[in-house]
Amino acid sequence: MPLSQRVSVIAAVTFLHLIILFNYHHVAPISGTHKEMTVSFVLQDATQSTETHTPTARQSVPHKFKQVTVSKVESDSTYSLVSSESVPANITETTAVQASTLSLPDNEPDYLAAYLNNSAPIYPVVARRLGWQGKVLVSVEVLADGRAGQVKLQHSSGHPVLDDAAINAVKDWHFSPARHAGQPVDKWFLVPIPFVLKESE
Repeated sequence: MPLSQRVSVIAAVTFLHLIILFNYHHVAPISGTHKEMTVSFVLQDATQSTETHTPTARQSVPHKFKQVTVSKVESDSTYSLVSSESVPANITETTAVQASTLSLPDNEPDYLAAYLNNSAPIYPVVARRLGWQGKVLVSVEVLADGRAGQVKLQHSSGHPVLDDAAINAVKDWHFSPARHAGQPVDKWFLVPIPFVLKESE
């Protein structure tokens, strides 16, 4: 091979090596660490679009979505998909309605309210003259409408005349009825009736 051709070949090889070295030093080094990028988006369920395209039908079918998470690792450009169905809104609404239902407290009958206008038992004249006193305990069935049903002697005062006076008075009384879960109900109730003489009597 002539000398001039050899010089040309050597120059060309040297020039190619210089180009390779130049490109090698200007290539950005690849980091050994992996960076993870997460992208989240919402896809509409395909089953909804295949059922019907009429406006009326779409309104009657509840919307259902799937949450899809896409993760990308930059080093090897791989992707992973995670899908989870969202809970329908009507289930949450039903639970909220059930949780808002509260039970009302139960109440005992009442006979002392001023608006009931219950008169005190009449103190028998014979008991006054003889100085009889005592406390009568009367058991009364308070009906849901506030009237007195059955009235029974629970504990005697020791004087039948005082017991009868107490029972006759309670029969004509009106009551605020007992309540269970907010509704008036029949209930037996004990009413104490004291007979006490004052000094002037």
